[in-house]
Amino acid sequence: MDPKSSEPLHVAQVVSGVGLNGAIRHCYELTCELAMRGVQVTLVHRPGAWIAQQALPENVVLYESSVKRKWSELKRVANHLKGNGCNILHSHLSSAHFFSVLLARIFGFKSIATSHMPHFQPHWWWNDRIIAPCTSTMTFQRWVNGVPKRRIDVIPNFINPDRFVATQSRENMRAELGIEDSQFAIAVIGTVEPRKGMHYLIPAIAELVSKKIDPVVISAGPLQESYHQRLIADCQRLGIASRVRFLGRRSDIPDLLAGADCVCLPSEREVMPISLLEAMSCHIPVVATRVGGVPDCIRHEIDGLLIPPKDITSLTDALLRMALNPALRKEMGTQAGLSMREHFSPRELVPQIIQ
Repeated sequence: MDPKSSEPLHVAQVVSGVGLNGAIRHCYELTCELAMRGVQVTLVHRPGAWIAQQALPENVVLYESSVKRKWSELKRVANHLKGNGCNILHSHLSSAHFFSVLLARIFGFKSIATSHMPHFQPHWWWNDRIIAPCTSTMTFQRWVNGVPKRRIDVIPNFINPDRFVATQSRENMRAELGIEDSQFAIAVIGTVEPRKGMHYLIPAIAELVSKKIDPVVISAGPLQESYHQRLIADCQRLGIASRVRFLGRRSDIPDLLAGADCVCLPSEREVMPISLLEAMSCHIPVVATRVGGVPDCIRHEIDGLLIPPKDITSLTDALLRMALNPALRKEMGTQAGLSMREHFSPRELVPQIIQ
């Protein structure tokens, strides 16, 4: 953001998502961290947005907008931000990116965009700065969207491990969920949608059962209904319906993780998944596909196990290894927690964002 400027730093975080996903969670974390460091922040959000209903520092100003690319809305938002001394726009998600670029070009703001999911879109080239959460996203922006290297910084997503803390013990959480201490509990955190690859996990669970393992899957996240119904049918066909529990959206993710033995992310595509950082923060080992920014945060054989995408056999083998080796899970969880605090905490990453 510009340490050489003599103007006080006032950032408008512009976010277009209404629900909760990794990008919105990152925007929330960043908004809190900037405000706690004395940066003046205006959070521009859509009506009814999840992020506007969360606890925020007192000095964060909420401002509602449709984020529609209409002259009247652009002018209204620009007048508000200019009138309050805002000099930088930082956008999250596609509609917000388009909206912010127009605001910047027409009304003279500096524009920054975080590329939470790489898409071929013309607006990327017009930002003053792009933040790529991982190296694969930076490569995409350079070679697909033609963004000059000098405008891109690779800065991973983060969460605050001091704020992301379980309030329940492992025993209490398992009792609440009806999970026996002897069962191998696998947490899957995130939206239940095809790209997250849960249709690969379900047959892997059936394979584990055939190998005399007693697994249970706890899925926490919004449900894409047609895909959810497909997964339920798969579970019933394979005779494991009682072992896969779809909890829907939850606000107690640290507690759910406290009751888990590992986190699984069998995605086909990812950028920098917040769910992996959450697992690391809670000292939970990970089994994940080697896609996008996953290898940027999970070190194979140190913090967890990385496997090829769309490979049910490799996924089964990795989960079997975790299930049979509690000592390995404990060691990987410990290493993951240390890596989280060293490389993916706000203390390390926020100064890079506001440089």
